[in-house]
Amino acid sequence: MNRFGGKAQSVMGILGFCLISGCATKPYPFFDSAFNDHNRAPSSVALPADESIQTTQIDRVNQQAKLDYLFLSAEMSALEGQNIEAVAKLEEAYELDSKSTLILYKLAMENYRAGKSAEATKWIEKALILKPNQKDLNILAASLYSSSKQYKKSEAIYKKLIALDKTDPDAYLYLAAIYSEQKRYADAISYFTKLTKFKDYEQKHLAYYYGARTKFEANRVKYFSQIKSDLRLSLKEKPDYLEALQFLGQLIEKTEGKKKVFAFYAEYQKKSGPIPRLAEVLSQYYLDAGDYDNAYVQLEILESSTQDPIQVKLKMALILIDKKMYSKALVRLEELNELVPESDKVKFYLASLYQETKKYDQAIKAYLEIQASSKHYEDSVKNAATLQRDRGQTGIALELLKKLSKDKPENVTNYIAYAQLLEDVKQYDEALSILNLAQAKFPKEAQIEYFIGTMFDKKNDKQAMLEHMKKAVDLDPNFALALNYIAYSMMEMNQDMAKAEEFALKAYSIDKNDPYIVDTVGWIYYQKENYVKAAEYLEKAHQAMPQVAVIADHLGDAYVKLNKLEEAYEVYKKAMSSETDPERLRQMSVKLSQVQVAQDKMRMPAGIIVKKANPEAVFVSDKDESK
Repeated sequence: MNRFGGKAQSVMGILGFCLISGCATKPYPFFDSAFNDHNRAPSSVALPADESIQTTQIDRVNQQAKLDYLFLSAEMSALEGQNIEAVAKLEEAYELDSKSTLILYKLAMENYRAGKSAEATKWIEKALILKPNQKDLNILAASLYSSSKQYKKSEAIYKKLIALDKTDPDAYLYLAAIYSEQKRYADAISYFTKLTKFKDYEQKHLAYYYGARTKFEANRVKYFSQIKSDLRLSLKEKPDYLEALQFLGQLIEKTEGKKKVFAFYAEYQKKSGPIPRLAEVLSQYYLDAGDYDNAYVQLEILESSTQDPIQVKLKMALILIDKKMYSKALVRLEELNELVPESDKVKFYLASLYQETKKYDQAIKAYLEIQASSKHYEDSVKNAATLQRDRGQTGIALELLKKLSKDKPENVTNYIAYAQLLEDVKQYDEALSILNLAQAKFPKEAQIEYFIGTMFDKKNDKQAMLEHMKKAVDLDPNFALALNYIAYSMMEMNQDMAKAEEFALKAYSIDKNDPYIVDTVGWIYYQKENYVKAAEYLEKAHQAMPQVAVIADHLGDAYVKLNKLEEAYEVYKKAMSSETDPERLRQMSVKLSQVQVAQDKMRMPAGIIVKKANPEAVFVSDKDESK
C-alpha cells in the first residue's frame, strides 16, 4: 500500500476502470436522460415506426410510456448497484426496441458490472453491427476484449478509431495501454510519446505518466533519467497529479532515502501547493516524527479543503494540547463539540482538557455526558470520580464508581477502582467486600489477590496480606508489584532476609524502572550493610520520585552511614515536606535534629571541619517504620 492510499498497478490496471466506465472519454452525446423536454425516452430509445403494425395512437403512446418506464427503472437499479435487476429491465426494453444502441450499450455495461463478461460482449457486438464506427461503442467493445485478454481484437478496434480520426487522443492512450499490458513496451512507449505531441490534449499529464511507468517496467536502469523527466513533465502539466508525484517520490526514496523524499514533498507543497492529498501524507509523516509545528501547517491545508474536517480539527487540537497552548486547544475542542455533539472522543478530550486547566465543573459535566456504549465511558467515570473525591465529594465519587462496577461488570479494574476509593476513606471492610465479589467473578485474576493483600495490610493483618500476595504471584509469576510487596513486607517483619532478597531481585529483573522496586533493592543492600550499593539504588529511586517521603527517608539513612551528612540533611527535609503520617514525621524530625547536631560537632565557629562525626550516633534506630 502506498502513502497515497492505493496499490501500485500496471498501466493497464490503472486504466482498466476508465476503459470500462468511459470516465476517460468525452461525454456521450446520445446518452440523454429519459426525462427530455417531453418526458419521453431519448430518440435512440423511441419506438420504431412500422406501418405493418396496426395499432391505435393510444397503444403507441402506452408502449412509449412503458419503454420510458423500463429505461428509467433500469437506470435507478444501476445507480443502486442492483445490476441483475437493471439487466432484466433493459432486456424488456430491448424487446420493445431492438435497434437502440443506447439500450444495447447499457445491457453490455450492466452485464459487465454483474460479472457476465461474455454476455456483455454479445450485447456490444450487436450494437457495433448497427453502428460500426461509433466511437463510444468501439471503446467499450475494445475494453471488454482487452479485459478478457483478446488483445488482437482490441488492438484492431483502436487502430480503426485512429484511422477514422487521427486527432482523437483516446484511442492512442488505450492502444498504448494494451501494448504495455502485453509487454510490447516499444510500441507502448511510441504511442505514449505521440500523445505528448498532441497540441491541445487536456490529459497530456497521463501520457507522460503512463509513458514513465512503461519505461520503468521495460528497463528502469536504461530509462531512469527519462522516467524522472517524464514524471516532472507530467507534474508540469498538472501540478496536483498525485500519482506522478508519488511515483517520483518513490524513485527519490530508492536512490536518496526516506528523508529526502519527504523533503522533496515539502518543497513541492511550498512551490506548487496547497495540495490537500499531499498535505495528508506530509501531516502524518510530521506527526510520526514528532514535528508538530510542520504537521499543524499541513493540517490547516486539509482543514480548509476536506468535506469532513472533524478528524483534522481533532488532530490540530491535540497538537495544541501537546504544545501546552491550552486556550487555543479549548476553542477548537469546544467548536468540535458543537459540530459533533454525539462524538464521545471529542467530548472525552474536551473533558480531559477542562481537567488539565482546572475547570473542574466543566470537566465533570463533560465526562458524565459520555454514553455507556462508548469506549471512553469507563475512563470518563473514573476521572469524574477522582475529581469529585479531590474536591471532597467522596460520597458522590463512591456512587459513580459503584454504578460503574454495575454498568461494566466484565471489567475487573472497575471493581478495583471502587475498592481503592473505599480504601482512601479507610472503609477497608467495604473495600474487601467489593474485592471478594470481584474475586468470585474473576478467580484467576492476580490483581484482585494483590489488592486484597493491600487491604489486609491496611487492617494490620500481615499474615493474611502475605498469603494473598503469594496467591497473586502464583497466578502471575511475573507480577513485579506483588513480588516487591512480599520482599519489603518480609524485611519489615524480620522474616527470612535471603528469601526477601530473592523476591526483590526477581521483581527488579522484571521492572528495573519502578522506583518502589528500586527502593526495595536499595533497602536490602542497606540491611546487608552494603551502604555504597544501597545509596546507588536509593539515589536512582529518589531521582525518579523525589516527592515520595519513604524513599527520601531511606536515602537519608544511607547517606548518614556514608557520613554524607549535608546530603542526608537535605533529603530528610524533603522527606518531611511530603510526609503526612504523624508518627513517621516524628521519626524524621528526630533524625533531622541528630544530623544537625552531628554537623555542628564537626565544625569550629568559622565552619572549619576538625573531625569526622560518628554517623552511628545520628540514628535513634535503624528500624524502618514506613512504606
